[in-house]
Amino acid sequence: MGSVFMVSVAGIAMISGFGLTMATAKRKHPGSFSKGILPNPSVSIHESGASLGMRALLWGSLFAVTGFGTLTFAVCKVMGFNSVEDFKKKFQSVAPRVRRNPNSEPEEVTLRKLHQEILEEDT
Repeated sequence: MGSVFMVSVAGIAMISGFGLTMATAKRKHPGSFSKGILPNPSVSIHESGASLGMRALLWGSLFAVTGFGTLTFAVCKVMGFNSVEDFKKKFQSVAPRVRRNPNSEPEEVTLRKLHQEILEEDT
């Protein structure tokens, strides 16, 4: 279920980013934008640059998302993962454990300490 959520969020972000870019271009240069979107009636052979670019971006985005999703799905099936939990369990069994001391607090990093460490490394 988590993967469906992530794919949905990524898709919405991609579509909204593309829409925002197109809206910004239309707002800044409305004449050039409409001139590029609408094909020139006197030339019926060629497609306008903006129209061709939008079509290429949409197809490219579709191919990228579909290709990555298919590749991820295939790798997960070959490795025997049916869910994110399966992947997590397998990864935890293979990867070394990170041991943390619960009583220790993280060291406070200040600009002065960072400066001192940089100076010590140089000498």
